[in-house]
Amino acid sequence: MWQMAAGLLAGSCAVLSLPPAPPVALVWAGLCASVACACAWRKPWLLGPGVGFWLTALQLNAGLADRLDPTLEGRAVRMRGVVTSVPQGTLDVLRFRFSPLPDGESRSLPRLIELTWYDAPARVDAAETLELEVKLRRPRGFANPGGRDNEARMLRDHIGASGYVRSGERLGRESNAAFKYPVLLARAHVASIIRNALGERISAGIVTGLAVGLQDALSRDQWLQLSRSGTSHLMAISGLHIAMVAASFAWLGGRVQRFRQRRGATGAMRDASVVAGAVAALGYSLLAGWSVPTQRTMVMIACGAAALLLRRRIGVADGLGVCVVGVLLLDPLAPLAPGFWLSFGAVAVILYGATGHVRPLGLIRSYLLVQVVVTLGLTPVLAGSFGTVSLVSALVNLYAIPLYTLLIVPAVLVSCAVATVAEVTGAAMLDWTGRLIELTWPLIEVPASWPLATWSIAGLDGAAWIALILGSLAVLSPLPILGRIAGGAFIATACLWRPALVPDGVARFTILDVGQGLSVVIETRGHSLVYDAGPSFRTGSDTGQLVVVPFLRSRGIRTGGSRRRQSRRRRSQGRGG
Repeated sequence: MWQMAAGLLAGSCAVLSLPPAPPVALVWAGLCASVACACAWRKPWLLGPGVGFWLTALQLNAGLADRLDPTLEGRAVRMRGVVTSVPQGTLDVLRFRFSPLPDGESRSLPRLIELTWYDAPARVDAAETLELEVKLRRPRGFANPGGRDNEARMLRDHIGASGYVRSGERLGRESNAAFKYPVLLARAHVASIIRNALGERISAGIVTGLAVGLQDALSRDQWLQLSRSGTSHLMAISGLHIAMVAASFAWLGGRVQRFRQRRGATGAMRDASVVAGAVAALGYSLLAGWSVPTQRTMVMIACGAAALLLRRRIGVADGLGVCVVGVLLLDPLAPLAPGFWLSFGAVAVILYGATGHVRPLGLIRSYLLVQVVVTLGLTPVLAGSFGTVSLVSALVNLYAIPLYTLLIVPAVLVSCAVATVAEVTGAAMLDWTGRLIELTWPLIEVPASWPLATWSIAGLDGAAWIALILGSLAVLSPLPILGRIAGGAFIATACLWRPALVPDGVARFTILDVGQGLSVVIETRGHSLVYDAGPSFRTGSDTGQLVVVPFLRSRGIRTGGSRRRQSRRRRSQGRGG
């Protein structure tokens, strides 16, 4: 199965790496060639590249076709539709996703639109019908080296346009909204309970993120601290959290079945445990928003449950391959998300570097080994996705993972479950859970504030990438100690690599796309000058952090250096972002 997974992933990545979308004739030709090869050599896994290429191309072309008509861009458009996400933010800046109803002018609009409502008269609810006047634009992002690809994010999330609301009218929910959007309403109800119980406390966003996967609920400063400390994965409802929920309900299902057996019921206790755990994992995955980590974990649990129910065994590599196949079949554009590579990469490096020991290592040694393996093994993924690595992640995760997995996450889930049936008792439990988070937050905040908490990695060339990947594999492999030291040296060399300096007497001018105006970076042999960092937005973001800083990091330019100087003009205030 792992061969099929590798082929499927290769075909998907081949489509996503092409500058234009592949033509239909090429897509079908690739699929036919793959089928012919599989039949000729009698190797079913040879279907993988063709099927992956075909599925991804179809999804990509469908996403590109479902974009805003260029003639509607910048015009005032009236539309009626339904809020299809849990609105985030305050009345000053309210963000939500909107699905237009197919009537009138809305017929030519994309199926999903990302909207921002400035100075909203009231907070809108999930699954509520609205009639809005909006200004829209097609998906786009800043086209600069080292920056985030916002257009790819919108394509992956099936968003065909973005814009802001000029005016609107609330029309309430349809009578059948509970049947059409049960998961959305459940997530919104839990988020509302948390908001009412915790208000604007710093723990409110963390509790909301852990309970229902609304990561936008965390502030920008909180995300920065999590990123610098290498603990961002704690706020994403990860496989560890879902596995914990599944294990808890599996134990409960087994106890219930044993109780029934004593009263004459038939059925194996193990089967009851498996079914209860799988159902609980599916419910929590849906409540969490069905992100890539939850998809991977749910597919893994479903495969394990099926193997146990059918009395079959499945190998480790094949099990991971089944998960990759399942996620790509559900969402062929999943490789566009960094979470896809981080999620599967973490599992792969743990299997590669932390298993296969002849003697048992013990609980503590195994836990320490996993932290080291994940830190070193994911360095290429972090460098390619974010351009930075946390130097304190191994230390912070030693206590942060058990703290959140064994204490805070169970407290959050139990408090939210109680609050849905007994609001007063649940609010008190949520209050104490918030106090626990606020009490332990300095354990993450303090290491994140250290000057060398993170290390930025410049945009690597081909040789540096080879050194980084080979070094990571060598460090985790069962090589002699000298081979592992050489691998560590390769990693350090790649992380310290910098692009060639500008020759003496030469200046390099780079004009960055910041949306409004221009940002210019001037580099000489010993100095760097930044002129204008672009606008800031009412949403809290600014092009300085979105565009200028990532570009400087990709060029190996660090702020505060003795030989580097930066000049920054006051940012103009913009409306958008």
